[in-house]
Amino acid sequence: MNLQDMIQENNRLRVLLHAENRVYYEGLLVYIRSSNMDQVKAEELLLEMLQHTLEAQTKGRLAREVFGDDPEQYGRELLEQLPKPGPRERLSTWSLMIWSSLTWVFLTLAIQGMIKLLSGDSLEAASRIQLSSIMLQMLITILLVSAVLRIVKKSSFQQGRMPFNWLIFVAIFSVIIISVLIQRYVQDPLPVLTIHPGWSLLFFALGGIGMKFIFFRSSRLQKNG
Repeated sequence: MNLQDMIQENNRLRVLLHAENRVYYEGLLVYIRSSNMDQVKAEELLLEMLQHTLEAQTKGRLAREVFGDDPEQYGRELLEQLPKPGPRERLSTWSLMIWSSLTWVFLTLAIQGMIKLLSGDSLEAASRIQLSSIMLQMLITILLVSAVLRIVKKSSFQQGRMPFNWLIFVAIFSVIIISVLIQRYVQDPLPVLTIHPGWSLLFFALGGIGMKFIFFRSSRLQKNG
């Protein structure tokens, strides 16, 4: 069973959990998935835990009776047993982060350009991009994504934690605001580029397609192999 199959099987079986067991198990799931561990081994362990939980559930037992009353402590013990990602997986992760950050930067550039056009600026002014601004936005995006993952991991066992999708929205909105401030106040010692907002939007779309068909597809092929 490859990585994608394990994730789909986990999603299918998780709906069978009772409310209390589901809260307990999903806290562990978020905690482990947001940690820097070998993905395949992590998903194998999560699926095995889920199967044990369902088996115990049929016998009237709760997940905390199987794994203990402190899921965070149990999660830490599990992480100590899991292997760290190898060089190839780390390289793939960093490549994906750089690619995705640049993809989102093009979205912010497109939004900024359109806002300038709507506010009455010329097409030339709306297309002018600071190179150092692009680099800073990429760095900020990577830092924000890392911060989101840390927040998700830290709050994985807290009731009423902020949904991951909302955290991503806040991160993207923050990048847009910060990038606007950079464009306005940071003096660029590097060359200034001219990119039409429409081209920035196209590059964003191509970047999203690339993430799906280059990184995610290659990841699936690697796990299948």
